Amino acid sequence: MKFVSVNIENLFSYREGYFEFPMDKDPALNVILIHGRNGFGKTSFINAMKLLFLGPHPELTHNVRPSHKLRPVDYLLGSGQDWEGAFNRNARRDNKDKCGVTLRWREKNGHVTATRSWVVDWHLRKYEETLCVKPEFKHDENELQTTEQKEEFLERRLPKNLLPFFIYDAEQVQRIAESNATGTTEHIERLLDITTTRIAEDALDRVLKKFRSAGIARKEQIKLDELNNECERLRIESARFEAEISEKEGKINEHKYRIQQLEERIERTRDISKRSEFELRQASEDLRNSRSSLEEESFSFLDSFPAIAPFVAHTGKLQKARDQIETLLRSNKSELVHELEDILAHLPHRLFDEPQHPRPPLEGGQIRFLKTKLGSLLQAEINQANASVDRCWQLDIERSRRLAQTLRQLLSLNNRDVSQQLNKISQIKSAIKRAEDTLTDISTLPEDERSRIENFLVDKAKLEAENDKLRELIGALRQNSKNASSSIAKVRTEIHMQEKVVVAASRNQIGVDLTENLIHAIRDYRDRLREQRREDIQVVVNKRFTQLMKAHGLIHEIRFEKDFRFGYFDEQGRPVGMANISAGMKQLAAQALLWGLKDLAAQDFPIIIDTPLARIDAAHQRHLISDYYPSAGGQVIVLPTDSELNREKYALLKPHIACEIRLNNPTGEDTHVEIGKPMFTGG
Repeated sequence: MKFVSVNIENLFSYREGYFEFPMDKDPALNVILIHGRNGFGKTSFINAMKLLFLGPHPELTHNVRPSHKLRPVDYLLGSGQDWEGAFNRNARRDNKDKCGVTLRWREKNGHVTATRSWVVDWHLRKYEETLCVKPEFKHDENELQTTEQKEEFLERRLPKNLLPFFIYDAEQVQRIAESNATGTTEHIERLLDITTTRIAEDALDRVLKKFRSAGIARKEQIKLDELNNECERLRIESARFEAEISEKEGKINEHKYRIQQLEERIERTRDISKRSEFELRQASEDLRNSRSSLEEESFSFLDSFPAIAPFVAHTGKLQKARDQIETLLRSNKSELVHELEDILAHLPHRLFDEPQHPRPPLEGGQIRFLKTKLGSLLQAEINQANASVDRCWQLDIERSRRLAQTLRQLLSLNNRDVSQQLNKISQIKSAIKRAEDTLTDISTLPEDERSRIENFLVDKAKLEAENDKLRELIGALRQNSKNASSSIAKVRTEIHMQEKVVVAASRNQIGVDLTENLIHAIRDYRDRLREQRREDIQVVVNKRFTQLMKAHGLIHEIRFEKDFRFGYFDEQGRPVGMANISAGMKQLAAQALLWGLKDLAAQDFPIIIDTPLARIDAAHQRHLISDYYPSAGGQVIVLPTDSELNREKYALLKPHIACEIRLNNPTGEDTHVEIGKPMFTGG
């Protein structure tokens, strides 16, 4: 598929912009160069092409202002001072009411012309959209009667979810380069057709909810909703604790690095001839090892002790509670009460309301009388059984069994374990003190060096004190996080039990079971598909990255996780942090990602790239020009500025250029398209 011509009417910076591209049969001439200064119409050209294939889609309307999602009518007609609208403002002043974009392309069967246009009613602030698709070859005319059929025709040429991998600008490349954005990974899933499984799962989940809610009591559903809300609140709280822990651990690591620098300065300042070099080195190593052990043992103690402290201190009360619970479990009366209450809850309904019914049928008054009498008889038996049960310890059987098991486990705790942990921590602290005394002995140094070391030691002590406070805060946060996790587990157990109540009350259990099985099957299929496609992506992206990144060995491999988030690794397989990579290297990696994903899409569609060389050094810009553009696709439309593509780089690209088009727009409101105007002339 190759573009033949594009006509943009009253959209963005164009009043009437006509582009015509040659159909050269030489595959080496695959580059169309559309050049112009910033603000002259390059981005307007890209947005017009997106409008043709997407319409006022969220891909466009939600990216105008990241903090605000425009409605389609606001995107087209404007939304205050922040966004004047896609409709050309100069045409609006001239009272024009029509805008649109027309694309003519050539494919295997022949030519196709597609037009998406809008007629605007400015007074009512609304518009009417029209999509027209006209193949110039034999086809079934009934297939292009409705708008849906025309949209489907365009979708087969360029699926909407693939558009970001064929039409993109430098800002999009930079967003991919800077982080593993959720939007990027979602794009990859759509590209690899994994999203369809998620759509199917969401649809089945909605069906499952309908099945479950079809026959439940309202109060049970309300209780389930409340439990879900509580679980979400606890999850958010747990995430906040984890974020705070991560932040404080980062500060501790930063302080450790600064402490290490101070220790190195102290060692450089110290007159090591006065002391044994081996002794100082051994003391430094002992200090590092002891601090590491202290941190590990302290966190281990803080994690375990707060949870068991109350029980270690009150073993007598625990023993008494366990004995009382086990006495209750041995009582046949308690189990009889439980069984009778269960019979009372279900028997009257099943006896009088469910088929088979007597003939002739009982009257309503008779049914109420018999139900009341049956309930009274059963309740009398329950009351008699309850008479010998201690009311203070009246628990249901299952809960009593769980409580007895928990108490037995708590009573098995050994106080000596806690004592041993504390003794070990004390011994480690003594070792740290001895090593510090050895390292801080400066009595034999000159006055000026002694003063300098003392200042270093003061700074070091402050940092260590701050780290101690941070560790205390982390210990408290970890306990809070542990408590939140425990609460989440408890609530999830309650949710699971409540869902069983809901399902039991439903008359659609067969549908529930079938839908749940289908959801599990889809999830399993998606996991397997994701793993397979992850390997495919990793191979092709690393291949393209090697072609583009030839002059640097920091990044040896790009690896993808199961959710398609990616990371950089060196030749030894160690991760390379984002902060260690230059903006240009990140952009090359993102370019390789887009190139590789486009290859996997296997879609015959032109590539359109705006401001493609930003932040990339000259050597790698030449690799892009020499290796990427000639092989990225059968037709590659490049929209650079003269600051990106100077005469030297232009000369590298010239052998592949089929056509050059200059954009001229000195007023900013009316882009003029000048076909056949080279970017540079002369030597």
